[in-house]
Amino acid sequence: MIPMRRRLSIRRSKLADRLAQSLSPCLLSTLAASLILSACTDEHPVAVSQIPKGDRVLAIQANMGGEGDYDTLFAEALAAGHEAQSYGWDWNELETAPGRFEPAVNYLAIANSYLTQKTMSLHLTLRPIHANRKTVPADISELPMDSPEVIERFKLLLDWVGTQVTTVELGSIVIDSEINSFMAGDDERWEEWVRFYAAVAGYARQKFPGTPITCETTFDAFSKRDVSKLRAMHQHSDIIGVSYYPLNGAPGKVQPPEDVHADFQTVVDSISTKPIIYYQIGYPSSQLIGSSDKQQARFITEVFRAWDTHSDRIHMLNFQWMHEAPPTAIDGYADYFNYDTVEFRAFLGSIGLQSWMGEPKPAWGRLSEEARSRGFGKFDAGESIESGH
Repeated sequence: MIPMRRRLSIRRSKLADRLAQSLSPCLLSTLAASLILSACTDEHPVAVSQIPKGDRVLAIQANMGGEGDYDTLFAEALAAGHEAQSYGWDWNELETAPGRFEPAVNYLAIANSYLTQKTMSLHLTLRPIHANRKTVPADISELPMDSPEVIERFKLLLDWVGTQVTTVELGSIVIDSEINSFMAGDDERWEEWVRFYAAVAGYARQKFPGTPITCETTFDAFSKRDVSKLRAMHQHSDIIGVSYYPLNGAPGKVQPPEDVHADFQTVVDSISTKPIIYYQIGYPSSQLIGSSDKQQARFITEVFRAWDTHSDRIHMLNFQWMHEAPPTAIDGYADYFNYDTVEFRAFLGSIGLQSWMGEPKPAWGRLSEEARSRGFGKFDAGESIESGH
């Protein structure tokens, strides 16, 4: 980490408020015998044997709520155990014309400044593919991903990124988000993507030496159908990136919280010995998709237990989101992904650990308890972020 802590300033608050506007949805096993997995209830989980934090990292996607300012909510996230920040942008948000990088608001530069002041690392996602969307600049959008022109243009993007992240510590660079959603079983698309990714991942390592490079898929990609493609892709990765929301369907009803144990095991068993980062992990609480506030809290407990089991492989978890999304934001997501169902809206509207107005749900307190019992967190609960200690 960069050794810099200072009192909050007016400038810092302005940076925080602007940065908050850019946040968007888009997320071991050898020690298992030492764990004593006791039964628990939703109301009060019974203590179990735990693995200390070690070199693991806990992150919370600190998105803006309906009240307060970003500095205040960021301090609250720190008190709950937050240790690293993830931000991501579509390629065509950053490259606004061929070879020109002039976003309306340069949130990447703001993130660089803000997180440097917070002495917190940045896990940066650059998205040529974002779930079911291809988000390359318009003038090359019809070219295959492994086209030399597309590859060279993405290298220019990496060059520009290097001029913006000049002081923040980079925890990793993720090239895409939930890419298997775009592939939809298309072998040719997969092959084009692997060739593109191999070329740009190699260039990223030269540009950002020592920074792990990866791409992210949903948990569904670890099925038998896609796992061979996953292995071919991650030959070019330093870590394995995963997005995990345990739902039946896209999205349908929630799966039982306890399923996380088998699902984590599937990921660990499926691919190499490289470290794993869950850039997105979350569980909605809406009754419309078979969940509840208590069930969401139980999921938090089961996730930490599963993480303890695989503490030698799973390096970081990034919980989604700190706050629930308001209806206007849900409208935007439905339009962006061209996907609008009652279940999808229920998922987006209840995935947060606090309400839109900042009222903690049971899962928020549970996360803080589980985190602190293992030693996660940059600050003690009683410390003020303004103190700089």
